[in-house]
Amino acid sequence: MKTVFIIAMATTLAASAGAGTLPNAADEHVMRFGPLASAVFEANVFYEDPYVPWASPRAKSETRWGGGVGVWGQYDRTWIGCAMRFGATMGDFGGMSTVIDWENEYYIYLLKHRLRPFLMPLFGFGHTQSERGGDPRLPVGLYVGARWAGVDSPRYLTASVGGKYVFLSDDEWGGWVAFRGRGYFGLTDTVALYAGIDFGRGFVNDYYGSEYAVWRGRFYVGPSWAF
Repeated sequence: MKTVFIIAMATTLAASAGAGTLPNAADEHVMRFGPLASAVFEANVFYEDPYVPWASPRAKSETRWGGGVGVWGQYDRTWIGCAMRFGATMGDFGGMSTVIDWENEYYIYLLKHRLRPFLMPLFGFGHTQSERGGDPRLPVGLYVGARWAGVDSPRYLTASVGGKYVFLSDDEWGGWVAFRGRGYFGLTDTVALYAGIDFGRGFVNDYYGSEYAVWRGRFYVGPSWAF
């Protein structure tokens, strides 16, 4: 992951050398990008016997955590936008695992105002490497939300709710209903702070055939440039 972080920093710093003053949040044809650091928290709830949960009504919980690095980019036009995030996360997710994710989000804006409601389908792909081998990850989802832009400022806030289904392997899958928040705040004429949070509840059906509930939170933060 150190190599990924170094490459991400070098790329964004080199690109930022040619960037001018940060565009306003309401400007069109704007590209924003930067490196990210992330923290992930999971709380799983499961029964002693997943096959007959009524025979073991006392549910157990298990806390998991991890952290990672990545890069993100977003391009906005008047009625549509596209964002991507590529990152690697390492943590104790039921055993030490490394998760590599690439997610693409497509914004369909419904109004052109400071408050811009939108529909946001997403899809992506990734890979999980753990003690028992490697598995692909194929997320697809749909969110509904709104973006609020500051006046004559690069600042904006985005909030959305929706669901995501993740194909984990031939024998595993999961689904989440989540809240997503994003913020973009100008720090200087050329540098901004980008931050985001995802929080939701879902389920995972694992390769043993058991299903358990998952509470998951993820926080992103990093510097950003735009042109």
